[in-house]
Amino acid sequence: MEINKNLSLEKCWKMVNNIQNGRTPNEILNRCRTAEAWLEANTVISIDDYDELMNTVAYLSREAYRG
Repeated sequence: MEINKNLSLEKCWKMVNNIQNGRTPNEILNRCRTAEAWLEANTVISIDDYDELMNTVAYLSREAYRG
C-alpha cells in the first residue's frame, strides 16, 4: 500500500477513528501500526495535530491489549 503523505487532517482523523472498528485486538493493533506509518510520513499536518493523533492511536493500542 502506498502512503499518501498529503492526507488532510480531516482524513487523518477519519483513519484514526476507524481503528476502533477492528473486530479483534490483533486487527486493531494492525490498524494502529498502519495509522502510525501514515502519520509519521505526513507532511501536511502540524506537529500539534500529529501529537494529538498519535496520542489517540496510542490510547487505542493500549485498549486493544486490555481487550
